[in-house]
Amino acid sequence: MSEVLVTIKLPFRQLLKAIEGLTEQERLILRKKLEEKTSVSWQARFERALDALGDQNNDVPIEQVQTDVESAILEVRGIRERQN
Repeated sequence: MSEVLVTIKLPFRQLLKAIEGLTEQERLILRKKLEEKTSVSWQARFERALDALGDQNNDVPIEQVQTDVESAILEVRGIRERQN
């Protein structure tokens, strides 16, 4: 069986709509194919993003970061408590 390469110009929104119409099995196959093409794991990409953010914010003192993190934790816990 010979292979034929077909190129389709499709707006991104139409592509997303087509993907939404796939069955779970078809989505799984698509996801696996896309992951084959991605040579870098999500963990490596995440680490790279964190490093870039760290480089951009290296003028922020570590004490300020710790204070902000602690404040964010308290805020999230407060939201959870109010929801329960």
